[in-house]
Amino acid sequence: MSAQHQSVIYILGMPDHVPPETLVHAEEHPDALAAIYLNPLEIRSQAVWDLNWLVRHHVGHALWRQNWTLGAHEGRMQEPPEGHRFAASRWEIDSARKFPRGVHVVPIEVDGNCVWYIRAGSCTQVLVTEMNVVLERIAGDALWIQRWYAYQDRFPHGAGTPAVSPPGATLLV
Repeated sequence: MSAQHQSVIYILGMPDHVPPETLVHAEEHPDALAAIYLNPLEIRSQAVWDLNWLVRHHVGHALWRQNWTLGAHEGRMQEPPEGHRFAASRWEIDSARKFPRGVHVVPIEVDGNCVWYIRAGSCTQVLVTEMNVVLERIAGDALWIQRWYAYQDRFPHGAGTPAVSPPGATLLV
């Protein structure tokens, strides 16, 4: 499947079939489309815009790819994480003074780890906590895999044992 047909979108709001009190809901389909729905009471639209701009680049350039393998099925994103820890991805709220003006999300990604720093005041901690569970399933269980160029050379099949940083740890580059 070519990278140009893959897409991920963050949506401010919930689909009709999901209870309105849900904070994060993720869906994907075998045609490489994933939608991450975020409760609009928990995150500002500017952060959602930044997320979409960033994932459009990452997915559009095949830096993250859907891993639709044998046994994959729609609805797998709603299942609890299995704990494989192929990669680590999480959101963290950080001080607004550390961000350039107008920037609400900054991802730092190194060797299978990705920390999405969110500007303080852009979303709630409860949303971050829920999103981290979703990311543990998506990245940790390799539903979507990191395909950075240096990383590809070391782990050509998208698997490996990255150095998983615990939540709250600073990722230095």
